[in-house]
Amino acid sequence: MIRTLIIEDELPAQKLLSGICKEYCPDIEIIGITDCLQEAVGLIHQLKPDLIFLDIQLSDGISLCLFDLVPDLEAKVIFTSGYDNYALKAFKLEAVDYILKPFSHIEIIKAVSKVVRLFKDRDINNILQLAQISGLNKSGMNNKLKIVSSSGILFLNINDIIHIEADGSYSIVYLTNNKKYTACKSLKEFEENLSHRGFYRIHTSHLINVDYISQLNTTEGNVVCLENGSTIPVSRRNKQEFIKFLERV
Repeated sequence: MIRTLIIEDELPAQKLLSGICKEYCPDIEIIGITDCLQEAVGLIHQLKPDLIFLDIQLSDGISLCLFDLVPDLEAKVIFTSGYDNYALKAFKLEAVDYILKPFSHIEIIKAVSKVVRLFKDRDINNILQLAQISGLNKSGMNNKLKIVSSSGILFLNINDIIHIEADGSYSIVYLTNNKKYTACKSLKEFEENLSHRGFYRIHTSHLINVDYISQLNTTEGNVVCLENGSTIPVSRRNKQEFIKFLERV
């Protein structure tokens, strides 16, 4: 959950923000609400929020002063204001978004989505760093394939991959246990990584592990039958070259 502090001096805006977050933003946890700078400083030190909704004009001053009062502020900030003349300063302070009042739930949802993506990217980077520190990219990982999916980073045993199918700029990885994962990597990138590991691109949309070929059927449209029951077309352009490849295996 993204621990969120609302700093807003207008009661209706406080209630609206809180209500939108509770109803439409399941990743958000409201941990505090205040209407003034002085109390906000104390709450930031005490609660250590991940995200702050920050109104520009508060009951005791302009909220931009907060960055001087809390110089080590690590929380992401979404500014809310009835005026646009502070927007440039806000973005210079690396604000995630600057939303003008009266705001709608759509604007809040979009801004929160940006924050969610930022935290997911941070988590993925942390996992990658941990993998490097732990030496996961060495020795024992030589037979692993790292894929980045919507749920995080997976390390798959290359021998468990039956074939990989293109899905736009993404790819679908099919495993021997009948599971499949959508990876944030193109088929061309997989081909470059796996062509020397017994994988062959028989079609524009398909990269197969030749260890799982059960039959090459040349009488019914040139298709490869895989051990999981899949039938994959062989492009006319690749047919002869693929047959020669199989003869060398």
